[in-house]
Amino acid sequence: MEELSKPENRKKINDKMYCNEHSGMILKVYCKTCDQLICRDCMDFKHVKQGHSCVLVKDVANNYKELLASNNRAMEDVLTEGNALLQRLMLTTEQLDRDAENIKSQIVQKNDIVLKTVAGMMEQKTKMLLNKVDEIRKAGRAKLDRKAEETKLYIENVKGSVQLSKTLVDQGTEEEIISSQKMMLDNANNLLTNREEYFKAPIPVNKLSYTVCGRKEPIHKEILRELANSLGEVNDDNYAGTGTGTGTGITKQTFLRIAAESATHSETIKVNQKLDDRQFAEILEVQNLHNVCIECEPVIGFIRISGLAKNVSNAVGEIHRIIYAWEQEKQHTDATVRE
Repeated sequence: MEELSKPENRKKINDKMYCNEHSGMILKVYCKTCDQLICRDCMDFKHVKQGHSCVLVKDVANNYKELLASNNRAMEDVLTEGNALLQRLMLTTEQLDRDAENIKSQIVQKNDIVLKTVAGMMEQKTKMLLNKVDEIRKAGRAKLDRKAEETKLYIENVKGSVQLSKTLVDQGTEEEIISSQKMMLDNANNLLTNREEYFKAPIPVNKLSYTVCGRKEPIHKEILRELANSLGEVNDDNYAGTGTGTGTGITKQTFLRIAAESATHSETIKVNQKLDDRQFAEILEVQNLHNVCIECEPVIGFIRISGLAKNVSNAVGEIHRIIYAWEQEKQHTDATVRE
């Protein structure tokens, strides 16, 4: 296509084409057998005698002209579909930006509320979340921009092919059409072959979501570190996390005893009676909560729980209730000893 577009090559195409064997004879005949342009002398003295199939240039040019016109209509359909795809890509990119800005706004608003209690801690958490939104958006934009650039390049190639083919059909001489039709059609067929690769592939989308902590923010000074987690999380739809942690402080026996005394809460939290000490320090089996770990601060009797679930707030509330009962029991024992 680039070669055809060069001025020097266009001049060569526009010039009359003469036979190399017969001086001054214009190439007005097309030999189908040899797939080449020939003059009348070549046809009479060589090709006809060999039984070759020969037709006038103007006749074969008309056939190719119809073929090129039909091909142009198909290419125009590709151009329309490609422009529609670019529009969808643009709208998807704009939606991603709106979602990112909306979520960032929600994070900032949530941060402002919690900052009334722990301003310094929440600033660090907020910065991390905002950076994560930008990272997800950056990754999403990279995919969308790459897809858009690839599609634009393909559309430009299609557009160039259509324009050049139209020019050939509308302004080209018979000799030009015959000389250029094969290259034009090969290029068009190649573009049409790659059509589904560009237009049928799904648009890559990193959909942003913002998960706000469902439970009531703790306000007691002994569990201020939980406030950072109450700000929520920014997640990519394709991301899945697992809990981690270690357990120290409250013993397994004490925890199991207090949990067993709360039969009415058995649907909220289920404790495995067969856990060994190491497993107890790592995993609690909570309804609809997977990969849950606990981290206990022995000084303040505080357990942190992390994981993914629909009812995380219920599980956390139940564990805090058990630890609170343990704290009350421990305080009563200490008071008795002092007396």
